[in-house]
Amino acid sequence: MLHNLFNIIQNNKNYNTSNMEISEFLTRQYLDKFLTESLPTETTPITNAVNKYVSLPKLGDHIITPKTGYFHHGIYVGNETVIHYSGLANGLHSGPIEEISLYNFLQNKKLQIKPHPRRAFSREVSVDRARSRLSEKEYNLIWNNCEHFVYWCIYN
Repeated sequence: MLHNLFNIIQNNKNYNTSNMEISEFLTRQYLDKFLTESLPTETTPITNAVNKYVSLPKLGDHIITPKTGYFHHGIYVGNETVIHYSGLANGLHSGPIEEISLYNFLQNKKLQIKPHPRRAFSREVSVDRARSRLSEKEYNLIWNNCEHFVYWCIYN
């Protein structure tokens, strides 16, 4: 398409521009269109937008993100959502197992995916197990935390 437009402009006698000027104009137009249609309009970093298309977790992946002083764990359940034990993730009040957006889970922090090559349950069953415990409020920092929850989903 751009090549055809280039030829039309080049062959039209009304334009007094060099091939280089036409090429630069078309390149700028193409890049402007690409950038305005592809990049997010919200304030998320461009790296998050790129990661969204390049490295979204797979269904049932064990995902980890750093928090102040610890790592927070969740299980990716598709559609850019995560099930996690909110526990103390939102302050001093113990929270339930809940489903939230991947964006809220990460809170502009790095995403890590922990591989589990010898899973006891398939990815789909792991997601079902996570959903079966939604709203549970039995968080315990030592015995029943976000990491324990993900391991229960994958291994029992």
